[in-house]
Amino acid sequence: MIGATLLALAAATASGEKLIQPPPPGFVSVLKTDQGGKSIEQLVPEKQTVAKWTDMITIQRFAGQGTDKGGRDPATWLEGWGRTFAAACPKAQHGPIGRGAVNNYPAAILAIQCAVGANDPKRESVFLRAIQGKDAFYVVQFSMRRIPSRPEVELVDRYLQAVSLCDDREARHPCPVMDAAAPRNQ
Repeated sequence: MIGATLLALAAATASGEKLIQPPPPGFVSVLKTDQGGKSIEQLVPEKQTVAKWTDMITIQRFAGQGTDKGGRDPATWLEGWGRTFAAACPKAQHGPIGRGAVNNYPAAILAIQCAVGANDPKRESVFLRAIQGKDAFYVVQFSMRRIPSRPEVELVDRYLQAVSLCDDREARHPCPVMDAAAPRNQ
């Protein structure tokens, strides 16, 4: 886990806001795009693809949509996302949007599922965490093409709780200090 966190930090800019997103073991990046200030990365378990997957993590960064530019409210954004999802799946079910903070940044979380027939390609469960940064707006989404078991939901919850945002320019959003002598899981 330390190695994955180091990789996430190393991939970020040298100074400024950094999304800390340690991917679960066995997930690999299969798509990266960066266009017009919106970057997307998708990860799936090894041996799966963007076209054929059962589990997928999507990381989005909307540059220029941070609090310095007016920003977005994470809960309001998730409400809109949930309405769009429900329009595509009239049988969508979701819990309440959880509001809170991540490292002193406004954040929200949502779980929603399209509970259609077991063999229907629309059957999907999605868990999202949105974080409003100073420089950008971030969304981390974990999708499953099934209704997950309780242990799977707990695993996804732990994963999303580990997603964080830091800024080495501001003391109120500290980045984790990595000990160079500490063992690394790679």
